[in-house]
Amino acid sequence: MTAPPILSSTLLLTLLIMVGLVFFIRASTKDRLETTRFIAADPQSPSQLVNDLLAHFTQRAYTPLPRKVSPDNPRIVLSGQVQPSIF
Repeated sequence: MTAPPILSSTLLLTLLIMVGLVFFIRASTKDRLETTRFIAADPQSPSQLVNDLLAHFTQRAYTPLPRKVSPDNPRIVLSGQVQPSIF
């Protein structure tokens, strides 16, 4: 005896929704880290370049994480909120 078409289509849709839910949860829990390397076009002092970069990103709502920033340590870690996409 075969299953009625309503039952089989409901089962198929339920399976598709479950697969979509798993992928949605997996994507929503991923860290959104972005690493970028900037190279200065004109030679400046390293401290001036660091100050310019910090000023640029601070104006765009990023905040530097507490870490010593110096010319000896060229890494700057910034934290900011990602704007949600408009669907």
